[in-house]
Amino acid sequence: MPFTLPFSAPPDPVTFPLSGTLTTLSPIDANAKRVTVAWRGLLTNAGAPGLGDFPTFFLGTSGGLDTSAYSGASAALTWEPAFGPVPSPGIAGNLLNANVGGGNSGPLNGTLTLIKTDSATNSWFGTLFFGAQGGINMVGITSAFIALSGILTQIGVTTANGTASFSAGSAVLTVEG
Repeated sequence: MPFTLPFSAPPDPVTFPLSGTLTTLSPIDANAKRVTVAWRGLLTNAGAPGLGDFPTFFLGTSGGLDTSAYSGASAALTWEPAFGPVPSPGIAGNLLNANVGGGNSGPLNGTLTLIKTDSATNSWFGTLFFGAQGGINMVGITSAFIALSGILTQIGVTTANGTASFSAGSAVLTVEG
């Protein structure tokens, strides 16, 4: 007798080009229990790496993106060929902050996985893994938690200061219910 899975396969992923100062990934089905964003080739137009060019992911409801109330932490490890591995300070507060300077590091590739942990409070836990290769080789991890004021409907991808623009890259959104 054939085995039948108790769920249906997720719909095909949707690809979004990353451009400008904000890209919104939507729609996200109201029944979503797991959301994955995979991105590749992400670059900004900022010169030297700094707070302004950190790509940042925010979760949002129909009322807009939630830019605060995240709890979590980040850590990154850079590799400078002359010095070996150098620990970089993490940045807590947003779901993701990852250093990707257009002039000093190569494209950023990574995945963000969001799991709904409580439907009654619209609570989400996210983990993110990323890597950059080029002038500054870097890998990093972030974990964070947020309870939204409503159902998750969108994910915003911007930069930490909101002024640096994405000059290359795309994101693939997969939603599972």
